[in-house]
Amino acid sequence: MRVEAQSMEEPKRKLARLEEFIPDTANGMIYDFGRFVSVYLNPRLIPLGFVTVCESAIHDLQKGVSSVTSRPIVNGLVGHSPMIYARLRLELRV
Repeated sequence: MRVEAQSMEEPKRKLARLEEFIPDTANGMIYDFGRFVSVYLNPRLIPLGFVTVCESAIHDLQKGVSSVTSRPIVNGLVGHSPMIYARLRLELRV
């Protein structure tokens, strides 16, 4: 199990620092979203599960409340118009 946890550290780090790997995105929210969703990665997550996590995270950000904890989300990605979240989905192709 320790090996599985270590294997997730690199993807988490890369998501949290997307600007190093995708330096010229037209939408800076992608970087913020990468940092936000990186904490949701876990060793049991399969690729389709990652898509579901991204979709759930966008939904939660749009509502401003975490579906996991039922607590308000304090993040700069909260409080935008529905069009912004639609654009984020399009950018992520979720």
